[in-house]
Amino acid sequence: MKFSSKLIGAAAALTLVAVALLAQNAGKRTPQEQKNQEIAIKEMKDILQYGHVELADQYIALGYIQHNPNVPTGREGFMKLFGPRAKPEPINDEWKNKPALILTSGDLVFFLPGLCTQPTLRALVPFG
Repeated sequence: MKFSSKLIGAAAALTLVAVALLAQNAGKRTPQEQKNQEIAIKEMKDILQYGHVELADQYIALGYIQHNPNVPTGREGFMKLFGPRAKPEPINDEWKNKPALILTSGDLVFFLPGLCTQPTLRALVPFG
């Protein structure tokens, strides 16, 4: 697998910034930030990795804004894209593809993907 030096440099810079932010805010997550992170984890792990798109009604707002240009905005668009691809499996506590880093600040939750081995996600997750 060949990566461009610009892509590797950008990923390294992003990782350094993320680690610096994490160190700065370690242990200082507010109760709302903790709740936001838990919701984001439900979306990434339970809905995407374990295929339970039916949980989108509980965790994804109707006006959900998707920042990936390959995925439609809104809960309905999300469900239309991922619903047909979903192959629900029993949800485990463990991640199938654990993020290398999770950062939460205010209402933003950022996942730095680790090695993505799941074919469905590999096509949609950057650096997968």
